[in-house]
Amino acid sequence: DHAPIPGEHSTETTKTHPTIRVNNYRGLGRVRVSLVTKDPPHRPHPHELVGKDCKDGFYEAELCPERNIHSFQNLGIQCVKKRELEAAVAERIRTNNNPFNVPAEQRGGEYDLAAVRLCFQVWVRGPGGLRPLPPVLSQPIYDNR
Repeated sequence: DHAPIPGEHSTETTKTHPTIRVNNYRGLGRVRVSLVTKDPPHRPHPHELVGKDCKDGFYEAELCPERNIHSFQNLGIQCVKKRELEAAVAERIRTNNNPFNVPAEQRGGEYDLAAVRLCFQVWVRGPGGLRPLPPVLSQPIYDNR
């Protein structure tokens, strides 16, 4: 079981959740939330998101067309162990979870396992199907253990 990721403005008394606003658009679409490294190039992070609507380490769901603000209440982070790191990164690539299209030669090396960022990707419906908006990053999230 995982504690939900708090929103940036959470306090001891007021809980908030990670939230995005899609400006100038209300309608059908998809949203994906994944984990990337804190520093650029923002590589797919080996840790995975867990919770409702999560699979393969990321969250994906339909946008609610009635509103342009979307809140993510039950996302947790499942940490991978160092020895599972390479397999976890390979799994991110296999499931097409590389929001910044970081090339293979830049995906190796050290990973900061104590820090991640949420990456929010939105696809909006336009003529000719779903169109991606540029990915947006959260502030860094640090492991507070």
